[in-house]
Amino acid sequence: MGLISNWLRRWKGKVPTIRRDHRNRSIARWQTRLSFEVLESRTTPNVSITSWTLPAAGTYKLGDVLHFTANLSFTGSDTYVTVNTASGTPSLKIQLDSGTVNVPYAGLTGTGVTTLLFQYTVALGDLDSDGTVNLVSPIELDGGIITPDGGGTFDPSFTAVATSGTVVDGVPPSITGVTVPSNGTYGIGATLNFTISYSENVLVSGGTPRLTLDIGGTTRFANYVSGSGSNTLTFSYTVQAGDNDTDGIGLVGGIDLNGATIRDSAGNDAATAFTSPATGGIFVDGIVPTITSITPPANGTYKTGDNLDFHFTFSEPVVVNTASGTPRVQLTVGSSTVFATYLSGSGSSTLIFRYTVQPGHLDTDGIAIASPIQLNGGTIKDNAGNDADLNFTVWPMPGVLVDGVAPTISQVGKPADGTYPANKRLDFRIFFDQPVNVSGGTPSLLIRVGNQLHEARYLWGSGGNYLVFGYRLQTGEVDNDGIEVLNVLLLNGATIRDSAGNDASLSFTAPNTSGIHVDAVPPRIEEIQVPQNGSYTKDQELHFTVRFSKPVFVNFTNGHKPFLRLLIGGRIRQAEYVSGSGSSQLVFRYVVQEEDQDIDGINILTPLCRPRNSLQSSIRDSAGNQILADFTPPITTGIRIRVRNGDEG
Repeated sequence: MGLISNWLRRWKGKVPTIRRDHRNRSIARWQTRLSFEVLESRTTPNVSITSWTLPAAGTYKLGDVLHFTANLSFTGSDTYVTVNTASGTPSLKIQLDSGTVNVPYAGLTGTGVTTLLFQYTVALGDLDSDGTVNLVSPIELDGGIITPDGGGTFDPSFTAVATSGTVVDGVPPSITGVTVPSNGTYGIGATLNFTISYSENVLVSGGTPRLTLDIGGTTRFANYVSGSGSNTLTFSYTVQAGDNDTDGIGLVGGIDLNGATIRDSAGNDAATAFTSPATGGIFVDGIVPTITSITPPANGTYKTGDNLDFHFTFSEPVVVNTASGTPRVQLTVGSSTVFATYLSGSGSSTLIFRYTVQPGHLDTDGIAIASPIQLNGGTIKDNAGNDADLNFTVWPMPGVLVDGVAPTISQVGKPADGTYPANKRLDFRIFFDQPVNVSGGTPSLLIRVGNQLHEARYLWGSGGNYLVFGYRLQTGEVDNDGIEVLNVLLLNGATIRDSAGNDASLSFTAPNTSGIHVDAVPPRIEEIQVPQNGSYTKDQELHFTVRFSKPVFVNFTNGHKPFLRLLIGGRIRQAEYVSGSGSSQLVFRYVVQEEDQDIDGINILTPLCRPRNSLQSSIRDSAGNQILADFTPPITTGIRIRVRNGDEG
């Protein structure tokens, strides 16, 4: 019964019928609605697959061929198989990361076959990155016939097997993105960078790929510069002089390999075609700005402080950068070289350069100008970043004259040497080499008294050759080593000019004022020493010693002496100055009168007094400062006056 004789049957109902097919194979045909189970109990096949010869380890790219060879084992009388592919081709299923692939039989057909060869060509999209390709049992006959020569059986199943290190990469790198330069205008020397991003890392070799650019109708190339081994390639083009594109450059076609290859690590050729992104906002300006005209200052005579402006007009708007320096134009004024420095105009096509006449500059036959504009650390570029051509044609300017000869200070007069007290005015005379006029405010001369700065204010002198400045000393000021005149005149909103309108030069050499001292600190009473406690009678003297903070000098005429006021029994008495002038202690004396009586102690009244006419009496220090006459009265309750009989305390 052939194959059917090897089956054990269990059934319910009717018995199955058996027939032969056109290949003489036994087939069980079951009658309608017959229900039964068939349990396979096969005998050992005569031909089986015992091993596989697998592809060598390595990476296989798109189009590469992998061979899988089934090694057969024969038993009994079978020594080979006959392979018939007339009605179909057997195949082997392999499992990749990307899915299951049918590998068709590619070996010998007919008789005498002892191994079965299956050949797989890597197709687009096939991928297995871990190197393990699983062979799926069994071999599918798919209409083909594999027959042992001795009439035995062939078993298409096999023990599971997998490759090791067999990497399949049938996925060529695809372009995932194209990045173009930012929108803007690019000038000479500017770099246009383009990046091509791939789906995986790629390798560039054998030449220099490039991108084709259309710049204002001229073909240029952005050459490959970097990225091999990564998934992003960079192409670059540097703008040349003369390049110009005002409506946006074009990126033409895909990558021009130019003799190179771009491949992944498996060797798959990378895609080179792509859809160009928008480049309409990428402009190129390789045209250098030039100076087309210059407008000089009007003819006339310019004095100190006047401005001479020069207007330079360019062929296109330019931008000035002064971060590291300010552009300038060289001028010759008389015998002096000066500069008109950049003032304004950045962003427009006209730049203004200004020279301000300085004191002492003089040109009576016309100034001169020199080419080119000097950058002096700055830059002058167009909007694209192109450096402007700064050369220009020089022309004479005989009508542009300069008179900057201003009045100068020839001498400074000072107060006489000496020590000056409070309220004394120190006068200074500033002499000029020509008459000057003061207007519009009150100038001042800076002086230092001690460690304090003060302003000696202008007093008079306008229209003449010298000006007088004065400062009145304030109480408390001291300068023991000489005041200082600073070589600074403050205008304070005023002007000091000659008749032509030139501002006077206010610099000068300060005079030596080391002999001008200031002592504006009045002597103060620090203590009053009083007579001993006790009772004093008629004609006894009470002596009071007044101690000052520094030596004082007493001056009086016609007996008009300074005095201390005493309150004795309700009456005001005077203790007159006796001695001590030139020292820090003055002695005052009072002689007890017959009518005096004070049993609870006399009182000393503040301040220390002098006659009403200050010309008749004074107490001053050596500088002339009047004393501070107020004081705190000492305790005198123990000084009693007992003259009249019967008065007892």
